[in-house]
Amino acid sequence: IKLLQTGKTNAVIVLVGTSVITNYLKENKNSEYTEEDLFAFLNKKDSAETNTIKKLLKDKKISKDDIFYFIATDTVKGKMASNVLMKYLKDNINVNYVETKIVRHLTDEAEEIQSKGITNFIDIVTNIISEHNDACIIATGGYKVEMSFATLIGLIYSKKVLYIHEDFNTIIETPQIPFIPD
Repeated sequence: IKLLQTGKTNAVIVLVGTSVITNYLKENKNSEYTEEDLFAFLNKKDSAETNTIKKLLKDKKISKDDIFYFIATDTVKGKMASNVLMKYLKDNINVNYVETKIVRHLTDEAEEIQSKGITNFIDIVTNIISEHNDACIIATGGYKVEMSFATLIGLIYSKKVLYIHEDFNTIIETPQIPFIPD
């Protein structure tokens, strides 16, 4: 059973964290790296995001024909991770369309996240949902606050929110609740 309806305009919303960078640094004690270094590393070891996407594709829950949106933080590491993941999806998984949305003011400053970042995040995700026939949210990466609001948005809009922890290979799917927004 597919998570998304069949059709041309299904969105897969992927919260982007920095696991590709964290994993790279665990295995390469060099604190300097480029996008090329990270891409080469990603070809050897999955990030949280690629692990989840590959699992969902294998299980036919999403399709390479879906439209992938990477939701990245407004940080150097968030933008770099998103760029590397976009290249990986295009070159290695052969998805037809992938785009990054940088969430302005979703930085590493708590006050900025609170004052503007969360609102911008909500606007971006809800706009993507409203522009497509169907959508699901992969909440494996990103800040915990993003995961919290992504789950809430998924519940409000009756969209699947999916998560996979790095220590196991099972997709966790949020249950739907009977809630209809005005």
